[in-house]
Amino acid sequence: MQYIESRTNPRIKWLRSLQLRKNRAREQLFIAEGVRLLEEALYADNQKVFHTLVVCPEIIRGKSRASQLIEALQKKALRIIHVAPQVMKILSETKTSQGIMAVFPIVPRHESRVGLGLVLDGIQDPGNMGTILRTAWAADVTQVYLIGESVDPYHPKVVRSGMGAHFHLSISLFSEWNEIDFQQIIRPGTQIVIADSHADISYRKVEWNLDTLLIIGSEAHGIRSAILASDHPIVSIKIPMSSRVESLNASVAAGILLMDAYRCAEQNRSMENPAT
Repeated sequence: MQYIESRTNPRIKWLRSLQLRKNRAREQLFIAEGVRLLEEALYADNQKVFHTLVVCPEIIRGKSRASQLIEALQKKALRIIHVAPQVMKILSETKTSQGIMAVFPIVPRHESRVGLGLVLDGIQDPGNMGTILRTAWAADVTQVYLIGESVDPYHPKVVRSGMGAHFHLSISLFSEWNEIDFQQIIRPGTQIVIADSHADISYRKVEWNLDTLLIIGSEAHGIRSAILASDHPIVSIKIPMSSRVESLNASVAAGILLMDAYRCAEQNRSMENPAT
C-alpha cells in the first residue's frame, strides 16, 4: 500500500487541487473528511463507491472507531493512500485532522417530482448553505436547486456543516431561474412558495401537505426579479417576528419553514396510518 511522505507528490498535488471549485467541477469530485462524515457516507444508499480513501496511520493509531471505519471503507474505495502526518496536515481543512478523508464522485441523483423541493437563490455563506442542506435532509426534501451566485455546495466548509446531507440529497445547480425545466421537476398543482419578510401571509397558513417548491433567497439580495416575474403562481409567506428585527438569517428562516413542512407531513402520515 502506498505511503506518501512528500508534500509535492503528484497524488497530493491532485488532492489539494480539489480544494478549488473549478477543479471539483472539472473532475466532478469532492472531498469529505472526518470519522462522522465518512460513517454517514458508508451507510448512505446513494454512495456505492468511494474514489479515493486517504488515511494517516499515525493519527488514527489506537482509535478503534476510526480503525473499524477504515476496515469497512476499504471494501468500497477504488484507491487507498496512506500519508504521513505532515502531508495530512496540508490536505486537511480542519484545525486538527482526524486522520481520515475520502474523495467522492459528484453523482447526479434521481429527481423526484413529488413532495417538498427547495430552491436556494444566491446563498453565498458556506456555513448557511451547509446548515440549510442538513435541515433539508432532516425535513425529507426530495430535491435541492441552487441558482445564481451561490457558494459551491461541495465547498469543504459546506460539506462539513452539512454533516452528511450531501450523501442523501439530490443537488442541482443552475445559473438562472429560467434554466429549470418545471415540466420535469414538478407535477401539475405544485405550489411555489417564497419566503418574504414583507409578505402578508404567515407560514402557518401554508398547506404544506401539497407538493411544494420552497424558495429561500440570500439575506443581502433577497429573491431575484426573474423569479418574482415568473409565469408560475407564487405564494409569498412571512415568519412573524418582532417589528424591531428586519429579517432572519437565511439558514434560520429555512429551518423554521422546512421543519414546519415536515411537521405537517408527519401529521398527515399519522392521520392516514393511525396506530392500532
